[in-house]
Amino acid sequence: QVSIPGDKSISQRALIIGLISNGVTKIENILESEDVFHTLQAIILLGGKVDFKNNTIYINGSGLGNIISPDKPIYMGNSGTGTRLLLGLVAGSDATVTFYGDNSLNKRPMSRVIIPLEKMGAKFIFAKPGRLPLTVIGARKKGITIPINYKIPVVSAQVKSAIIFASLTARGKSKIVEKNRSRNNTEKMLSDCGVDIRTKTQKNKSIVIELEGVSYVNSKKVKVPGDPSTAAFLVVAALITKD
Repeated sequence: QVSIPGDKSISQRALIIGLISNGVTKIENILESEDVFHTLQAIILLGGKVDFKNNTIYINGSGLGNIISPDKPIYMGNSGTGTRLLLGLVAGSDATVTFYGDNSLNKRPMSRVIIPLEKMGAKFIFAKPGRLPLTVIGARKKGITIPINYKIPVVSAQVKSAIIFASLTARGKSKIVEKNRSRNNTEKMLSDCGVDIRTKTQKNKSIVIELEGVSYVNSKKVKVPGDPSTAAFLVVAALITKD
């Protein structure tokens, strides 16, 4: 009987939601990987207070919209998921944050996230368009987070999640439309934390996600489920083992 390491995407989302929650978030079975480590370091720089006890992480969150502007750029290694989700979170705040990564991450396009976040009032400064390193100036720095009605051109859970995180501080209802359904971990986890986020399927099979801006996010105990892609190695090992 084997315990499967935690899912990477859910591990990163648990950390980010812990940062913006009121109270203490308890996270068990978080994946020990470089991507998750860089996201953890990022939430500490953004104001989260973190403790480790008995392989469990406790995050005392700063509350929604209360992240701080760190005094140095945040290094994200090769974590595209962590970076794109944090871009959305910062976009809906009053913080100013610079992100950069390794050579591979710095070459990866961020425009699909940047375009909708700019429509919501965030500003971006970069040397190479749509690439890291870049600086995000939150929409609430000099105004408000503007709700958005946005159809995602290419289905992406990362882009959808970035918009959702920014929409949490918007003045009004945001609507996100996907041509097909992508992973809905962000919606499920935020719903568990008391956020009124609704998903419905249209007649043309497109998916519509709607949510209102909120004043707070409840803290929640999270036990990160095992990752099927990690389990696959053990499944194959079992299949080729006699008996």
